[in-house]
Amino acid sequence: MTDFEFAYRFTLKWERGIIDHPSDPGGLTNDGISINFLKNYSNNAENRHWLISIGVEVPITRKSVLNLTVEQKKAIYRRAFWDVMIPETWPSITIIPLYDMSVNSGYGRAIRCLQQACNEFDGEKLIVDGLVGKLIRARVWDLGVTKRLDLELALKSIDYRENFLRSLQTFNIFGRGWMNRINDLRMLLNYLC
Repeated sequence: MTDFEFAYRFTLKWERGIIDHPSDPGGLTNDGISINFLKNYSNNAENRHWLISIGVEVPITRKSVLNLTVEQKKAIYRRAFWDVMIPETWPSITIIPLYDMSVNSGYGRAIRCLQQACNEFDGEKLIVDGLVGKLIRARVWDLGVTKRLDLELALKSIDYRENFLRSLQTFNIFGRGWMNRINDLRMLLNYLC
């Protein structure tokens, strides 16, 4: 299984700095953690209490985002994007693009790309709904049983991610960075295999 530190380092390479681009729907972002994400995340009482317990200022404001420490950001990445995936239930290669896309475009979108990729292989077809259940986990494990198939599935999911990103109205603004990130991810996965 791929560990959090490995996946986190890759994603953080592409999520550095304070960004407040007017075309970014996430709004003000600090190392990839956006104000809109934190506001939505803190709407859940359990998440809000957890954020408070690690010292994040709630309710979420621009100041809350700007004041995030390195430790707080890493804890948020781990809990909100890694642990929620139940990482031990995914093959070691497939989980890397799944995690990275979850950070970049949301977990539901990442799962839809993975479902579409699964449907390119022979076997039972999945409903592309962005929901995780026993069927997709079983299908991904069946496909990820060998490193070669795990890599093929991961690369196909990245192809669907690329198609999704190219369809966005903001592609002309952010597309070059997204494509550099995707190409870097492809090279990393090929290197691992």
